[in-house]
Amino acid sequence: MTLLPYPERSAQTRRRLRTLMMALLVGGLLSVSGNAFAQDDAAENDVDAVSATSDDSAEEAAAPSAPVLQLAGGDRSAIETKMDSFWSVKKDLSSVEGRKYTREGKFRAGLYTGILSSQPFYWYIPVGLRATYFLSDNFGVGIEGSFSGATSFNTELSDYLEGARPTDFTEAKKEDRFLWRAHAVATWHPLYGKLAFLQRKLTHFDLNLVAGLGAVGVDRPNAVQTQVDGAVAPELLLGGGVDIFLTESVTVQLDGRFYIYQAAENDINNGDFFQSLDAPSEFLLGVSYLF
Repeated sequence: MTLLPYPERSAQTRRRLRTLMMALLVGGLLSVSGNAFAQDDAAENDVDAVSATSDDSAEEAAAPSAPVLQLAGGDRSAIETKMDSFWSVKKDLSSVEGRKYTREGKFRAGLYTGILSSQPFYWYIPVGLRATYFLSDNFGVGIEGSFSGATSFNTELSDYLEGARPTDFTEAKKEDRFLWRAHAVATWHPLYGKLAFLQRKLTHFDLNLVAGLGAVGVDRPNAVQTQVDGAVAPELLLGGGVDIFLTESVTVQLDGRFYIYQAAENDINNGDFFQSLDAPSEFLLGVSYLF
């Protein structure tokens, strides 16, 4: 073994110490760096976990939770009944159906009046009676008749001609003057309805059509218009109207009538059936009682 002088050994020892210290320093730095990286990864994992937990919590908070009702038997029945009145598909709603007033198998008797003003020389205020038996709510048969001889009046045209030609324009120069009418009729009531009168009272009504055959009594000028004689002529009745129920038994009728008959012969129609047909019209207001 070769012995080195003291100064040389000291220099070699110092180099070895420096090398060892450098190695320890490098090892320590590497160790610290590894721990730092490990802590960063753990922190990132913790942040991810916290973020995921927050997202789940937010989704759970946003999603509506289903209500859970824990009710006693009686309370549940009361709640369900109240909820059904708002949310159920089928609801019990009150409504007016069918006829409130029926007439099947009943008799009707009534009084009516009106006006007939379609003729050139006379106008009338007829007063009449009617009776009807209803086979059903929609069909009835009956009779009706009116008197108008005492309530017939000259028109303005008739008064003018009588004043202008007092010796020439006599009653024989005029037309038939109606005295009375009587008919057997059939009525059909196809439509029954209801309306709110002034938004306060529910009013029931029906629309009807009527047809009949009968006769009319007239004062008729003769063919040469020299005198007036009494006569009876057959006629056809056609019309319609509306019945308004005031009560179950009392009704008001508004009617229109057309009477088709063969009028008096004159120098215009020469007695031809179709040329002498006349159709006076009449409007009536009546009141009837059902029993």
